[in-house]
Amino acid sequence: MRIEAFKNSVIETHISWILLTGPFAYKIKKPVNLGFCDFTTLEKRKFYCEEELRLNRRLAPELYVEIVPVTGTEDAPRLGGDGPVIDYAVKMVQFDQACRLDRVLSAGGLLPEHMDQFASQLAAFHGAVPAAAPESPYGNAQSVARTVLETLGDLDSLENASLVADLRSWCGSEAVRLKEVFEARKDGGFVRECHGDAHLANAALIDGRIRIFDAIDFNPDLRWIDVMSETAFAAMDLQDRGRPDLARRFLNAYLERTGDYEGLRAFRFYEVYRAQVRAKVAAIRLSQEGLAPAERAEIRAEAEGYLALALKLTRPEPPKLSITFGVSGSGKTHGTQRILETEGAVRLRTDVERKRLFGIDPFEGTPPSRKEEVYGADASRRVYRRLLDLSWMLLSEGHSLIVDGTFLKRSERDEFRALAAALAVPFRILSFEAPDDVLKRRVSARRAAGADASEADWEIVERQKRRMEPLTPDEKGAMEEGV
Repeated sequence: MRIEAFKNSVIETHISWILLTGPFAYKIKKPVNLGFCDFTTLEKRKFYCEEELRLNRRLAPELYVEIVPVTGTEDAPRLGGDGPVIDYAVKMVQFDQACRLDRVLSAGGLLPEHMDQFASQLAAFHGAVPAAAPESPYGNAQSVARTVLETLGDLDSLENASLVADLRSWCGSEAVRLKEVFEARKDGGFVRECHGDAHLANAALIDGRIRIFDAIDFNPDLRWIDVMSETAFAAMDLQDRGRPDLARRFLNAYLERTGDYEGLRAFRFYEVYRAQVRAKVAAIRLSQEGLAPAERAEIRAEAEGYLALALKLTRPEPPKLSITFGVSGSGKTHGTQRILETEGAVRLRTDVERKRLFGIDPFEGTPPSRKEEVYGADASRRVYRRLLDLSWMLLSEGHSLIVDGTFLKRSERDEFRALAAALAVPFRILSFEAPDDVLKRRVSARRAAGADASEADWEIVERQKRRMEPLTPDEKGAMEEGV
């Protein structure tokens, strides 16, 4: 079909053409077979158009309108109309391409609160979509390893043999090491019918709200994946675009919503894989005809950049453990947010994990009838034990960690200091304090807003101050002042 016969502006990808008409965009699938997708027959293109409509209406129903037949002839095709159907198009509401998150970022308009919204949407979506059946092949250790190594096989054409070899070696050994993790993730229901391609160019900021679009319709193997693989894609993309701070904010916001800290055991593996996927897409584009020399050079540089990022991700900084010290309202959560974005760390909040431990939404209020159960002394011991177990696991997997709690008791601080010593990781105490008038104002404003996991009021703060065990001289040697 002569796509230029439509006389519309056209966006071309390696597998489709998108016709821009003003109010609507029409996506037509190329009649190609690239191994991971096969659009070579009219019947297949119709089926995958229908799948595209079904899958994308989950996250962006207002953008996906209907399937439209393409009629006429190969030399004079037209959208709709009577006569024999020669192809199909997905009709979508057209939006300004400047709204795409990658372009919003380039223009300096992507804000931290957008990352919170993106993470919240993805977390809610992952919680709602179906999990893979136990008997299905999706997401098991064998299929994960095969998919990742096959992706590397497609990169040999980039003439960067030593780098690809290093990645192949790392991915192979990690796939073996994580075999039981992958199987546990599948058994735990974390392999789900995801979006599959949730990077910044497939999300848009429209009327102040993020819409995630263009899910993978053409290959269920690439869609039925671990939710952490999907999360890693967006985080990797932000790092590639020079914003590791936003990547860290996005990841931590997602984890606070889901509590899926176990998924971090495989997160780095999936980040590396996602960088390789983007390199593969660039390699496919390089293999197609009609590229100008300058465009070809740009795409090659893009592919090599993704490979370099993948290799960098296999060599993270050594982990370290930080805990906070201070009463409610002293600025611990605000201060550690800045630190985790700047330095790179996963944060565990006692306020959030306490509620999660008792089956309460972290951002909902605790029912009055359960206050003693949730906030009693026994509950606090359980919370700190849970945080200690999570910290052991995350530090062992190479993730730097900030544990955000009051840590008023020396015994609580000692347990975490002993953990750091046992794992031979650096340890520090982030100390926070504020005048009483500031504390009163902060806890009052937070409770009035009702948007935070903390439920402390001034009475609780006063009680905390009375039972606080000050830092000892040896602890002050590991202390950094908070802000």
